[in-house]
Amino acid sequence: MINTTHLRYDILRMYRVPTTVGLTIALPLVVYYAVTPGSRHAHPEGIPFPLYFMTGMAAYGAMWAAVFPGAHVARDRASGWTRHTRTTPLRADTYFVSKVLTSYLVAIPTLVLLGLAGASLGVGSMPRGGWRWPGCFSSAWHRSLCWGSPWATC
Repeated sequence: MINTTHLRYDILRMYRVPTTVGLTIALPLVVYYAVTPGSRHAHPEGIPFPLYFMTGMAAYGAMWAAVFPGAHVARDRASGWTRHTRTTPLRADTYFVSKVLTSYLVAIPTLVLLGLAGASLGVGSMPRGGWRWPGCFSSAWHRSLCWGSPWATC
């Protein structure tokens, strides 16, 4: 049902767009490194601020990674690309599933890089809740499917 070649080219196409890379990877990292060191010792709601903010930036990056393929579908329709793909052996459901999987897989680098950024600021060694961030990231990653697919119920 899924064409791996189409999926690979779709993912590479996403990373060629500077807006995608900027809003899904660069912006969460820059904001995290800009805001977190100044508020390192704050504890909103009893959670260390670096962990709290890292989880928020992970959700932001995963959400944008899920939303961008939808914009690509709109751009493809406007330029006539989807009409062109109807003349190829690529089925419509394969096209749609590859867009959803692309949105799901493009979020992974954001989450990994934010995890490394959090580890560089000592999130993993925090006494309260520092060990929970992998669960928060997996939750943000799975919740991004809600943004990337219209049939998912979250």
